[in-house]
Amino acid sequence: RMADELGITEKVIFTDSVLKIEEVIAATDILISTSLYEGCPNVVMEAMACGVPVIATRVGGTSELIKDCVNGFLVEVKDFQKIAYFSKALLSDHALRERMGKEASEYIHVNFNSTLLWARTRDVYEKELNAKRVRLGKKIIL
Repeated sequence: RMADELGITEKVIFTDSVLKIEEVIAATDILISTSLYEGCPNVVMEAMACGVPVIATRVGGTSELIKDCVNGFLVEVKDFQKIAYFSKALLSDHALRERMGKEASEYIHVNFNSTLLWARTRDVYEKELNAKRVRLGKKIIL
């Protein structure tokens, strides 16, 4: 209804359930995340992994994912003018979208790949188990 009221229905695709979301994400030009608060947003990581440049509010872990003006753009919460400005810049400059998308994809694949995430998770558990072992005076074998 809102798309119709705004006169943009021909520019918006409404879908039912999607089985291969990575195909949908990869087919988009940009992703805009306007969260007021956030942890480390999966949708931003997924878009970046698919080579889609992101414009996002500077909240939570988003600032750890996006290197401003390198692999995406960060804006302050509710700064709609900058969101519009960066949207226009990305949508009107194919080379900029390609460069930022490539940077985004490389950043995610290097820093958030499954091997690295598993190693980081294992390290956290080992540290906690070893600390507990020291406190209890018991030997814990991993």
